Amino acid sequence: MRLHDLGGRRVVIWGWGNEGRAARRVLEHHARPRSIVVVDDQDRASDDEVLRGAEAQAAVAAAEVIVKSPGVPPRALARLGKPVTGGTQLWFAETGGEHTIGVTGSKGKSTTTTLIAHLLEAVGESVVLAGNVGRALLDVLDVDLATVGAKAPADRWNALELSSFQCAEVEYSPQIAVLTALFPEHLDWHGSIDRYYADKINLFQHRSDIVTIVNADNPNVAARLAARSDELVNVITYGTVAGLHPEGPHIRDAAGTPIASLARCALIGHHNAVNACGALTVLRAVGIDLVDPRVQAGIDSFQPLDYRLQPIGELGGRSVVDDGLSTAPDAAIAALAAYADRPVCILVGGHDRGLDYRELAAAIAARALPTLVLGVPESGARIVSLIEPSPIIHAESFADFDDAVAFAVRETPSGAVILLSPAAPSFGRFADYKARSDHFRELIGLADDS
Repeated sequence: MRLHDLGGRRVVIWGWGNEGRAARRVLEHHARPRSIVVVDDQDRASDDEVLRGAEAQAAVAAAEVIVKSPGVPPRALARLGKPVTGGTQLWFAETGGEHTIGVTGSKGKSTTTTLIAHLLEAVGESVVLAGNVGRALLDVLDVDLATVGAKAPADRWNALELSSFQCAEVEYSPQIAVLTALFPEHLDWHGSIDRYYADKINLFQHRSDIVTIVNADNPNVAARLAARSDELVNVITYGTVAGLHPEGPHIRDAAGTPIASLARCALIGHHNAVNACGALTVLRAVGIDLVDPRVQAGIDSFQPLDYRLQPIGELGGRSVVDDGLSTAPDAAIAALAAYADRPVCILVGGHDRGLDYRELAAAIAARALPTLVLGVPESGARIVSLIEPSPIIHAESFADFDDAVAFAVRETPSGAVILLSPAAPSFGRFADYKARSDHFRELIGLADDS
């Protein structure tokens, strides 16, 4: 479905976050529908123009097309029997995916996408960062159509971070697509692990000349490549010795030749070194010479993204690190591995989706340095129950997040790391992961007052 297909039709925009607002702007400016009505069942939507309850149901019943936000689950729409599209699908329908780099994965996609855009800019390329990080896709499309009269400037790259929700809706693929990792996430939305993985892979399925770049260091990605060799085409791997891979302080190619140094890079941990390999693999695919000194300068100047293994300061000789976007066990495991050489106090727990935390417990038990695990509601107590105490491992659960943070400040020894890496979403007490992290920073006395 293209924008012109919405002309003269009764359109309902379902969801009034950034995506919904961008959809309204682009439809008003470039699609000319007969009418636009906004519905949203979230309390956060307080705009007087937004319909809820019976009014929303009546509007949906009268709609000819629904433009949904990514988080609206398909099961909410399937029974309606109406044409449905979304911002990601409209973007690809208008652009065809040309000059577009799409990045998806269970974790690592924000850092990888942002680093791709940062490095492209460093070597003088024009690039826009959009999707799940940066600007909403339809905002970019709205500005392009208004200013250059075209779907996108022909000399600009579009670096897009795409969630599983967004990947599930597309019927086009980008020119280049990156798969950073696979592990169970958002199963309540997708319905099963198989469906979740298939929705991710859907991004790669609609273009025969796509360049497919995948992280073979991730076991689930490697297993899927081995089991379904015909599922992805034109594959370039990274993360292992078959492609660009981290080795010590360097990124090396398949021949073992050093390509770039990570010695001055602010990114922490093996997983972020692999993310850098993915970004460099994209640069190579678009024709950038990786020995260009501007590439190394770009790596050296890149800073960790907010809430993603982000050092936020020192507190009485302890380093404080905010990894608040850690919403699954694998993310917390990676965070702990990044600090394998230091004692750690880690805060874990949040909305309990019933995920299996045994691998996280095993990673904690395998640590060789003192580790204090503080479980917070709701899943924290379940995580703590899986941890076998030892002379260097202590785990304790708390009924209140604030009490756990106070305990961390009081009991974490000098030289250690106080690490917020919850391995669970924030739903419940906090509006989102940012609210949880901001509260953590306030409690610990390292809030950003800017």
